[in-house]
Amino acid sequence: QRLDTMQVSSISWAFATLGYCESEFFHALGDSIVETGKLHFLETQNIAYLLWSFARLAVQHDTLLRGACEESCSRGLASFDPRHLSMLLW
Repeated sequence: QRLDTMQVSSISWAFATLGYCESEFFHALGDSIVETGKLHFLETQNIAYLLWSFARLAVQHDTLLRGACEESCSRGLASFDPRHLSMLLW
């Protein structure tokens, strides 16, 4: 069974909150999100959780970051709740 976009962002957030960094997992997760076009389907909250988790664990995934920034800008930063915007910018 495949994970939906909310589950993906929740799992990455949980791992980051626990400080559990398995870089291969996070790279595979980032690759999957980018390659399947799931960024377009993420809620703004989930974009923020996802990017925060990568930043919190210092996992660099340039393609995911670039895609998430482009998606966020296309939606307009005003579409983000202030709490999620601060996570996105962190």
